[in-house]
Amino acid sequence: MTQRICFLLALSIFFSALVGCDDLSKHDLSSQILLELKTDGSTYLKIYEFTDRGKDLSELKPGPKSSSVTVSDLLRKMFTSSKTYVFDLSDLYVLLEFAEASRVGEANYIFKVNFIENPPYRFNYLQVLNDQREEVPLTILEDDTKTGLERVNLHKDGYGTRHHGYGLASFTEPISNRKYLIDIEYDIECTPMKNEEDDIDGYEIPASIKISIEAKLGNPHYLAGTLPLKGKKPIEAQVLDWDLDGVFTNTDRVRIGEQIFPLNEHFKIGRGKKEKEYMITLAPGETGEEYVLTIERIDEGGVLSQNKL
Repeated sequence: MTQRICFLLALSIFFSALVGCDDLSKHDLSSQILLELKTDGSTYLKIYEFTDRGKDLSELKPGPKSSSVTVSDLLRKMFTSSKTYVFDLSDLYVLLEFAEASRVGEANYIFKVNFIENPPYRFNYLQVLNDQREEVPLTILEDDTKTGLERVNLHKDGYGTRHHGYGLASFTEPISNRKYLIDIEYDIECTPMKNEEDDIDGYEIPASIKISIEAKLGNPHYLAGTLPLKGKKPIEAQVLDWDLDGVFTNTDRVRIGEQIFPLNEHFKIGRGKKEKEYMITLAPGETGEEYVLTIERIDEGGVLSQNKL
């Protein structure tokens, strides 16, 4: 019964997501929108992601950009220990460490996660290094660190744990003096094996270990305006500094609702009879702080609507 409820819930969420994604296809988005500069933006550009799972410690591996653990180091540790179901959480945190390079503003930076406290009790595991390998000062904006047991036993009737952390920080790119955001979110969940009591056969559910980490960057400055929709409340359209160069051009991206669209490229929304093809362009407005976003239908029969400035 429980599995059926979970399946129906997952199915409901899946179709809800489809409806949400398909909702824009019901409308003609053709319009010209006056955009204004906003400064309360969030992170949006994913620079690193790693997820792994296994029944015990021996089935896990380090992330692809791990800087402190190699595969050989990990395997050597596994094969010298017969207790891969009983271990310290420190054996998992090192798998999530990474060093990733990315260009931000006028320079290249290295974003490095190193769990100097293991497990961490605060958001102190992120370093940002510039081209000269000098550490860039960070301002911590949000810290949500939840730590459970530091040692687990995944054998039957053992004890698991869950550790989760989210940190948001800002730093200033010194050449342009622009502020940027970075967030890190990780999750470690260890569940011991157990017998399924509700099943008449009493089959055994294996232990599980799930680990994940994700890093995202963003410029808190963005452009925003109101997109009118016929027969529905207007929604906000945003232009995001997708390439993190500190300026807004046709190489960036547009967010409408929960969907991201390219600038200066043809793209389609919807399927079948609802399918529409558009192109979005961005141009400076009459003042230096205003921009005009033009959404134009380019499929057969599509014309720019009357929603002009």
